[in-house]
Amino acid sequence: MSRWQTRIAPWLQRNRTWLSRAVLMVGVALVAAQLLPGLIASRQVVMFDFGHDRRRVKQLTFTWTREGGDPIQGGATLTPPLHHLEPLSHSFRVPDGLYRFELTVERTDAQGRSTNVDYVRRVALEGHPTTLLLHDRH
Repeated sequence: MSRWQTRIAPWLQRNRTWLSRAVLMVGVALVAAQLLPGLIASRQVVMFDFGHDRRRVKQLTFTWTREGGDPIQGGATLTPPLHHLEPLSHSFRVPDGLYRFELTVERTDAQGRSTNVDYVRRVALEGHPTTLLLHDRH
């Protein structure tokens, strides 16, 4: 008789129920690992890069909407500190996924007049800092 017939086959017969449950639990865990990130809110950080004229930015108003899945919406208005050099950022808790940002940047020109520039950005939020470019590339 081979080792299979004397040891392994009887062990598998005795533990068949336990083994099938273990395989089922591994399958459930794998499916959950794929589905849960899109359902559980995580901290998202979005940074706004205004380019070379960042000192002229007076205010940023934006909204976000999740694309697909449950509709998740929000928004904020940010006023940068005077003479800011760092990118402006905002953090919030939403599930990972694809989001549409609608943004309005209020800037002052050289004569001190205010102008608004609108942007739309689609971005995948995945739990790590994301930068949105809000300037024309020169």
